[in-house]
Amino acid sequence: MSESNVSCLRRFIHVRFGQKGRDALKEKVQLTKTKDLTMKEHDVVLQYEIHSHLPSESDPEQYLFNIRFKAIGLNEGREIVLGEGHATQVRLEQARYDHASLYEIFDVDQGLTDVARAMFDTDFTDYHSDVLKRFEDNFFGEDILIVRQLTLHPKFRGQKLGLSVLHRVVTDFGLGCGLVAIKPYPLSGPVKSGREKLRKYWARLGFKRIGRSDFWALSMHYKLKSAAQFGLPSSLLVDETK
Repeated sequence: MSESNVSCLRRFIHVRFGQKGRDALKEKVQLTKTKDLTMKEHDVVLQYEIHSHLPSESDPEQYLFNIRFKAIGLNEGREIVLGEGHATQVRLEQARYDHASLYEIFDVDQGLTDVARAMFDTDFTDYHSDVLKRFEDNFFGEDILIVRQLTLHPKFRGQKLGLSVLHRVVTDFGLGCGLVAIKPYPLSGPVKSGREKLRKYWARLGFKRIGRSDFWALSMHYKLKSAAQFGLPSSLLVDETK
């Protein structure tokens, strides 16, 4: 596609985590500060960069809402990058209304193709039978949110930050969707044990495996509990000497 045929809307958004989430780390913060004064509490903010193609008759990407995000730690005016990720909201409802080819939309890149194979039947007229069995209340044609990547710097792990970031992304971009999909796959270390650990990790937010595929999904037909109800933090401790 030539550059002249592509129109792109780009926005930057900063989202601060809610104050209620602090309670989850309050006791841990006090104990750790007493033991180690080098650890400092950082507020966590998500920075979004959004790409959305303007309507074009021959461009399947107009139905893809691409979201890149960074988790930023803030303390006394200083910023550190904690992690980053990438998600795509697929506007199935509008695509079907426009009689657009769902095959062409999910053929934009290999990642979308892999999701389609796990979630839909071969002719894109309904969900895959595994999805229908697992999520009986969902119906074909609803928008879906695909979390394609979420990585944290190793030294910032172990404080539920990944769960907090994913919960916020789902809250910001998944509430109008039918399903949120993710592929738990480690980017480092042993694949098998790392994959199982991630599956259990994301299951804490309600994600369920789609059949025997590598993808897990969360139904948005049920009210998503708040971060505070999940016991998720809005801040984390950072050793600034490392």
